[in-house]
Amino acid sequence: MPHLKELHSQYKDQGLVLIGVHTMKGASKAHDYAIAKGIDYPICVDSSGSTVRAFRANSFPDYYVIDRNGVLRYADLVNSHVDAVVKKLLAEPAPGSTPLSLLRSMVANQPEIAFQARMEEGSKGMGLDAALRQTFGEDEVGPWLEVESVMVDRKEVLSVRRNVVRMRADADLTLMRHRIFVDGKLTTDLLHEEGKLKGRLQGETVLRNVPPGLTHELGLLYHSRMLALGQQPTRSLTALLNSGQVSGESAQLVRLKADPEQPGVTRISWDSGLGDATRILDLDAKGRLLGMTKLAVSKGVAPLEMVALEGEAASQVLKRLFPKDR
Repeated sequence: MPHLKELHSQYKDQGLVLIGVHTMKGASKAHDYAIAKGIDYPICVDSSGSTVRAFRANSFPDYYVIDRNGVLRYADLVNSHVDAVVKKLLAEPAPGSTPLSLLRSMVANQPEIAFQARMEEGSKGMGLDAALRQTFGEDEVGPWLEVESVMVDRKEVLSVRRNVVRMRADADLTLMRHRIFVDGKLTTDLLHEEGKLKGRLQGETVLRNVPPGLTHELGLLYHSRMLALGQQPTRSLTALLNSGQVSGESAQLVRLKADPEQPGVTRISWDSGLGDATRILDLDAKGRLLGMTKLAVSKGVAPLEMVALEGEAASQVLKRLFPKDR
């Protein structure tokens, strides 16, 4: 018992929960014994014997260790092995804390998103609809996340643009492949291989420098959503540019703060390294994207506001932009 008290005292703040289970034999004295020995973790009595049977305990005391996901990892441990097992499991990432688990949570909460975009009066291409679809897959290296986005001008002034970006599902969100279709024609096809981006950009070969805006906005979107879900402090992030390497042009300053006018909403903004625009994302507590705004800094960039749709309005846009037979 003294050893368990020490173990509980040492690791309780790190997530260790100790529960003592007493058999009916001598159970009447268990309460007084716990008080006398200063035991501060819960002790219960297995009055029906069902717990002993379920765990197949065959000696007393016996030790069973369950991880943070509720999975029984170790059974029938001897006292001398308990410390090592506790240290090992406490060192494992908590559920929901890894980049992959955060990404899966975001996709599960919002696998498809429909937007209506509003531009300033007089801007070309008023009345834009957009949609974003997210899927997971896995190859020999590990899991990946693919995001397909489509933007359509209801007035048919602007071309229909479809982006398909596949990223490695990890903390770096390394670009694997990026394809852009304009009016159904493949215009860009970039592959990340051997530390370089290779492929076709509007008919030109790309070996090193990927133009800003091609991949970095999507990368920052996902970094920002992970920041919002993880409730981590303000930090600087880098864009998915130059194969993910930091450069003066790719650095982005990201600010994360709660929106005082919208309880429960986290607002994340970043300024482009080229100084052309400020992007703003609004996310709820589950990492669901509520809207995106682009504020122009330079005259060459049109301001744009996209609001996430719900219900039937969202369904109609998703059906039109992501037809099932495609």
